[in-house]
Amino acid sequence: MKFQKIIYLFLFVAGLVSCMKDSCPLAEGPGRSVISVTIEDEDGKSDSYRQVINTVRVIVFDNASTVPRLDVNRVFRMPGGETGTKFTVKTETSRNNDKLVMAIVNEPAGASQALAGMSHPNGVEDLMFVFADIMNANHTAVKTSGMPMTGVVRGVSVGPAHTESDPKRVDMTIERAVARVDIYLQKDESIAPRVVELPSTTVVTLKNTYAEGYLVAGTRADGTRDQPGENLNFGRLLTVFPSDLRTVEWSPASTITIRAVNTKVPVCSFYTPERTCSAVNDADKLGLVFENIHLVGVGDRNGEITIRRISNPAAGVTDSELREIRRNNVYEVVGTIMSIGLGFETRVVAWRMVDMNAEIPTPYYLDISANDLRINRNFGMAKLIVRTDYPGGWRAECFVDPDCTIPMTNVDYMSLSVAGSPSAASAGMEVIVTLGSNISWGESRYIRFTAGRKNIVVRVTAYMDVS
Repeated sequence: MKFQKIIYLFLFVAGLVSCMKDSCPLAEGPGRSVISVTIEDEDGKSDSYRQVINTVRVIVFDNASTVPRLDVNRVFRMPGGETGTKFTVKTETSRNNDKLVMAIVNEPAGASQALAGMSHPNGVEDLMFVFADIMNANHTAVKTSGMPMTGVVRGVSVGPAHTESDPKRVDMTIERAVARVDIYLQKDESIAPRVVELPSTTVVTLKNTYAEGYLVAGTRADGTRDQPGENLNFGRLLTVFPSDLRTVEWSPASTITIRAVNTKVPVCSFYTPERTCSAVNDADKLGLVFENIHLVGVGDRNGEITIRRISNPAAGVTDSELREIRRNNVYEVVGTIMSIGLGFETRVVAWRMVDMNAEIPTPYYLDISANDLRINRNFGMAKLIVRTDYPGGWRAECFVDPDCTIPMTNVDYMSLSVAGSPSAASAGMEVIVTLGSNISWGESRYIRFTAGRKNIVVRVTAYMDVS
């Protein structure tokens, strides 16, 4: 589900924020009403997903579909920064049945003067911001001024029938003005015994990014973006000459360690502007370069990917060419470290589905040398190697079903023997799996290995050796 904040506009007087410039006091006059903007963060119930709100600018144009005329352009500052799920700003407005209402949250400092002087919607559409106003130097962190977020609603009607006791209400969705690239690494079974480290000498480079973007755009949810009629949409899509694109780099402040197999570990995130990426020969597509990923006892691994194609599970798209970087989306790149190099998977996810801090895996690992065994049904045997650094060691249980809900009680079907004590961490402990004569050909049993909160299930299938 997309990150969104619902904005309610209605005729109501509320004093939840302080004002700046000419925002107050209010003085309702002939033909004027009071419009109250309540911003409710419905998807930000968890602190992990909330954005700090420092300022809100409300701009309102009358006669928006014919000859637009500026009605309101005011800024409100949240006292001390707002991270709650609901807050309100208020301003006077004229009575008009063709209003265009927009909200700019956390406007970049470099754009404030231009925004204050806006007299036409076209000027707002054309306004760009620079990343230096909102990001650190390598585009990996948002400054304390906050993440810019914007939204636009057309066709708002405010008339004399709308009073303080009978408010006008409009829902608006606002979205972040940038996209994000989230990078994860994991290792596969081919290097299961090896520990992977990302020391301070590791470098991750984002290629073909840019340091500017259009600030204000409508949203599909409010019918002001991706609509078939041009007059309904609001906003521009940036196109950048490949020669003007740039690179940014990131290195870890302290060593990141990857122990578990097929467990993605968050590495870093880059922010990038919304734009097209459809130049010939992929000249403007995003790319990533990984240098000095260290396999302990082996050496370093390097890798590189150009993000040409992408899946979008929420939209039902499994593989399509990436031709646009869209705001408020996360472009997730998962690199798998293998014995011969790195492989990559890419997909688009909604912002709220991803939180780099929330997805850090448990700080211990559990590895099993195989997860699917075929053993001769007449007392055949196979060997598994169990590795874990969990202080309490590991345990193994046998089950009839793959969901491990029906314990196996008859050892005539399958038995385990362990060379050592599984009650402590182990760099490699041997488990012998033996099948009895009672199990039928083609029948399977399941072993669940557990260390702490990690579980791995191994399927054991009987076959008949007729040689």
